[in-house]
Amino acid sequence: MLLLGDPPAGRAQEALLGAGVRPGRAVTAQVGIVAAVLAGAVFVVALRSGLDAKYSSDGTLIRQIATGQFAAGGDQSFRTVGALYRLLGLGNLPTLAGLLGFAAFALCVLPLVRADVARDLSWVTIGLAVATVGLGAVYLGDYSKDVWLLPVLALVLAVRGVVAREVVLAAGIVVYAGLFRQYWFLVYAFYLVLRLATLPGRRGRLPRAAVTVAAALTVTAVAFPLLAGTTISSFRSSINAGRTGMADAQSAIEPVIAGQGPVAEAGNALLTQVTLYVPLPLLAEGGAVYLAATAFLAVLWFAFFRAVATDPLPSTAPDSPWPVACLVLSFTAVQGIFEPDHGSALRHLTPVLLLVLSVLVLRDRAAARPTHRITPGGTR
Repeated sequence: MLLLGDPPAGRAQEALLGAGVRPGRAVTAQVGIVAAVLAGAVFVVALRSGLDAKYSSDGTLIRQIATGQFAAGGDQSFRTVGALYRLLGLGNLPTLAGLLGFAAFALCVLPLVRADVARDLSWVTIGLAVATVGLGAVYLGDYSKDVWLLPVLALVLAVRGVVAREVVLAAGIVVYAGLFRQYWFLVYAFYLVLRLATLPGRRGRLPRAAVTVAAALTVTAVAFPLLAGTTISSFRSSINAGRTGMADAQSAIEPVIAGQGPVAEAGNALLTQVTLYVPLPLLAEGGAVYLAATAFLAVLWFAFFRAVATDPLPSTAPDSPWPVACLVLSFTAVQGIFEPDHGSALRHLTPVLLLVLSVLVLRDRAAARPTHRITPGGTR
């Protein structure tokens, strides 16, 4: 499984000999992650209902649709997910629905406690995994659209073989985007462009990716008014205008560059993506929750970009984390276009954290076995 970073056959003997074993760290990882899962389950069952309403706005609407109290107007995606919960008999069982959603997420993280995986994890990855489980309890322990992304990501991480993984990803995104969040079609388009732009070798791969994302965002900002009839900034402002004074809008994303036109729109899209990586607007809001979110995101993205930058494998290697990294970069780029506020951005990012963890785990496992020489075909 890609999330575990299963070592190639050439590493089997080393694994049997126990090279690089760090029992203290392994036990810490196992205890920490399992404890986080158990605490998360208790939280979903006993405490989540007491959270501020801003953490449950989508969940409340989905439950109302699932129980027939609300028709969701013209939003087909909410009607679809509400119908799915109703079909499963969970419309009037919010605690069970939340527990099942969190359990699905936790099952994707729990493989990290496997002994031969846990021993290689860095302290940063362990801490981020524990925090990720906590976010899963908050954002996925409820009626949610994002829960339905988990099967797609789990399959992508589980399937072996470069071609098979690409086929599963394409099929999964078509289904998820068609039923739940249409902007995933744009995520996939960005992903394909990124993959093509970074196929030739690994040298300068991250700078090439940055330039490609910037170009894709610029093209999207210019084309958006032609396709949607409004600019990206106006689109986001119209969403936030309807939520003025609501808890959801406390961390609303505002344009950084004043004015209209493709230059301002492209600049705002790029700067918004940067603020998702370096969430200074969240820090400016003050309060313990925003401070914790800022710290988590800062550490997360620093670790992610460091892992990507130091990955020695070519993009086409079977155990390279680069394809998964491209999907993460594509998703965050599209978030820079559509997210109305930082809270929503974090909620939508939560299932995608499985991909980020996958990149970190693969890099940790490679770093724990530095004696292997990298070759164009993989490791030996």
